[in-house]
Amino acid sequence: MPHEFKDDVDRFMDHIKKAINMRVEAERLSQRQWHIRVEGLELRKESEKMIENAEYMVYELIDNAQEGE
Repeated sequence: MPHEFKDDVDRFMDHIKKAINMRVEAERLSQRQWHIRVEGLELRKESEKMIENAEYMVYELIDNAQEGE
């Protein structure tokens, strides 16, 4: 029987994995020519937004868990 918050945790983890992959790609692109570095900076900004969103997801998970008690 799956945990009642499994979907929320999976959604959170997918968000984190995507943010990490974007950060890795941004770092890879930053090693290249200047026009590709701009693309890398955009990816880095997007990954930072995703990490911030993941933080809010954790708060939601905590709130949901507390409401379920």
